[in-house]
Amino acid sequence: MENKQDGNSGGWFRVTIPYGIKYNKTWIINSIQSHCSVPFTVVDFHYLKDGAQFFIQDACAASALKDINCKISDEENQKLSIHVSPSAVPYSVQNKLDPEEMEQLKLTMSKHYDISQKALDLHKLRFDPELMDHDMDIILNRRNCMAATLQVIKENFPELLSLNLCKNKLYQLDGLSDIVEMSPTIKSLNLSKNEVQSVWELCKIKGLKLEELWLKGNPLCNTFPNQYTYVRYLEDNEWDYTKAGQVFTKLKKESKIPEEAFKQIT
Repeated sequence: MENKQDGNSGGWFRVTIPYGIKYNKTWIINSIQSHCSVPFTVVDFHYLKDGAQFFIQDACAASALKDINCKISDEENQKLSIHVSPSAVPYSVQNKLDPEEMEQLKLTMSKHYDISQKALDLHKLRFDPELMDHDMDIILNRRNCMAATLQVIKENFPELLSLNLCKNKLYQLDGLSDIVEMSPTIKSLNLSKNEVQSVWELCKIKGLKLEELWLKGNPLCNTFPNQYTYVRYLEDNEWDYTKAGQVFTKLKKESKIPEEAFKQIT
């Protein structure tokens, strides 16, 4: 992986939105870009504690963003604070996979793609023998690794319907949030046997039009004691679902949420 540590010589800036965790990524970015007088590219968007952050590499845009501090209002008429400060090169840029690594990742992922089902099985990706043979440590909790994986999906599996990410020790879904734009065709997402603890993490992918969401084996399952609380959560958070599945504290031993648990949300 490339490592480019040159302080702020590349003109990088960190943009911080205090209490940004209240808003979804799409609303934040669209609102800021529509108000900013200078176009900019968002790099490495993520949530940190109760705030949201991303990076830009443009001094003119950084200055323009400072000018719109507290000039954007949310639905409750609360002003959006925007703090801009010089930054070192973002982690995902410093550690971007080089072309040879991207090619190997593409070859490895292609071997896990079922073209007839349009399904991609990336369970325990870090321990794939081919990646390990090439000394590639693809840890999907790292935003650079998730970004590279989603880029391969976008470029090589544009009609993907099913994605299996189980057993990847995922505890946050910031990097996965880009899947809404990069692979919007996905209908089935398997996140079972990871380490996601908060239902808030699910909000980061709620733009997907999913029909199946597998969550068995994640600590957040304890949040939903029955189907009513799960469906109510989805409705309260305006999930764009055609169907919703039931999440139980004690699911059946099979890895998939049982089919009878799905119901149409009206």
